[in-house]
Amino acid sequence: MKLKSLLALGALLLSSSAFAVTRQFTISRAVMCGKVQLDPGTYRVRVRNGSAQFTNMNHFVNKRPISVGANIERGGERFRRTSVRVNEKGGAMPQVTGIDLSNTRTSLTFH
Repeated sequence: MKLKSLLALGALLLSSSAFAVTRQFTISRAVMCGKVQLDPGTYRVRVRNGSAQFTNMNHFVNKRPISVGANIERGGERFRRTSVRVNEKGGAMPQVTGIDLSNTRTSLTFH
């Protein structure tokens, strides 16, 4: 009985990890991601149900995630590291255009 429970728990954990990918990244200056401003610091991004949920990991900050609509794309090769792509337009605040998630083929794009 314990073996069946352990196998069921393992299958549940594997299936949930396939749908929720979580990675951390650090930005050195304020950027816009969709309509949300991300201040400098370390963030955790979780991919869920067609959106990216950002949680600010800095001290003394509200730890509730902020959801931003994202297009989830799966590529051919795995990304070696998590990288944030930023588009800088003239004097406007830099805009996050995409995030490549390490050790996956998953890339997020924002509009």
